Amino acid sequence: MSRGHRLGIKEQGIEVVRKPINPAADMFLGVKLSTQNYDALLIGWDAQTLQNDVTFNGGNSTYC
Repeated sequence: MSRGHRLGIKEQGIEVVRKPINPAADMFLGVKLSTQNYDALLIGWDAQTLQNDVTFNGGNSTYC
């Protein structure tokens, strides 16, 4: 992905956490996404095939 190209959080694919190491564990550590963006992220991920045994830390974000 080029540096100038940015996806909306809803369009961000789950493949960002499909790595041998588990970058999902701390990807939002210490971060607070807006409820709207966090909801969109979770809804987008729910529509995809997810990998088992991935630890996810949503930081200080909250969802509706």
